[in-house]
Amino acid sequence: MKKLFILLTALTVCAFANAKDDLLIVEEGSPEFWTETGKLATVSIDWSNTVVVEWDGKGKVKNNFGTIEQYNRSKGEDFVRDWPNVQQVVEIHASSWANYVNKKKGLKIISPLSPTMFEAMKSMNEQQKKELTKDWPKQEKRGALYREYSEATYDIIYTVDSVDMGNAAAAAFAGLATPYQGGAEMVGTFEVRNRATQQVVCKMHMNHVKGRGTYAETARLQFMFSRLYDDALPTLIKSLSKKKK
Repeated sequence: MKKLFILLTALTVCAFANAKDDLLIVEEGSPEFWTETGKLATVSIDWSNTVVVEWDGKGKVKNNFGTIEQYNRSKGEDFVRDWPNVQQVVEIHASSWANYVNKKKGLKIISPLSPTMFEAMKSMNEQQKKELTKDWPKQEKRGALYREYSEATYDIIYTVDSVDMGNAAAAAFAGLATPYQGGAEMVGTFEVRNRATQQVVCKMHMNHVKGRGTYAETARLQFMFSRLYDDALPTLIKSLSKKKK
């Protein structure tokens, strides 16, 4: 019982250490792009130079597992095989969840599946196109937006410098102190560029953005990006609006 109390205390301390800092820090431009109703954006996540770590709850690296490739190899063949699919699933979620949160107004993000969809449609007859697109209105209600990339005003690029994949065992305690216990956590850059000129519209530092804790690693990565739209970005915009008044 004493050991359990110590564990819960440690988990609570780690949780609040993450909660007290600004999750997004503006380095250039303005995050007002997020409020631009009628505008579209593409999204991509750059994992090419990501280092997988374990943080101690105070922002210090406790363990360094190397690159994503090295981490996946250490976990087994299944992780190596599944990583390309995991990347796509997380990227799709980063677009659909943003649209779900912004469903009434604000910027919308085109699904990363769109280029594949529209390329396939070039070789389809009208009946096949109708069959492919018949469920798009229903899917849009859940956040999936299929449009040509040429319609986008912005490119959103997430560059993940470091990521803590989270911990399934710790996530079992999620909800006792915070829903983020055991969640995946990242440090990196959230950059928005004008698609036509590639000029930077907004560049933000992602400061230990931590998602909800859950058992599956892929879901933890999805929740990590969800927090940008559920919490970090709206909080930042409200804070900047108050400073203007």
